Amino acid sequence: MDFTFEKGSEQSPRGHALIYFHNSQDASELLATYMIVFPIQTDVSKYVPPFLLNQIGEMGANELSAFAFPPAPEPMADFDEIEKLAEAREDDIIYGGSINTTDVISMIGLVN
Repeated sequence: MDFTFEKGSEQSPRGHALIYFHNSQDASELLATYMIVFPIQTDVSKYVPPFLLNQIGEMGANELSAFAFPPAPEPMADFDEIEKLAEAREDDIIYGGSINTTDVISMIGLVN
């Protein structure tokens, strides 16, 4: 999937952005999530309780360089709301295309 920077620059991203999508069944509905790209490599296994280590597998220092929260895009009132949030926080705005909101697993996989 291609992402398009609508505010900010792909060549010099800020490291934090609102990524928004259109609902593929209703183009008037917008959904968004917040993406953070870490400036420091993190070995997640150092911070996970031992009983959960098997669930994260071999995730090491290079595996967690960014994450989105909420993990699946959430509905937004309109594009103006996205612009106001981005302006107040100095975030990039990225358009992610259309998504099927009935397939939550795919939505999570798309942004994470």
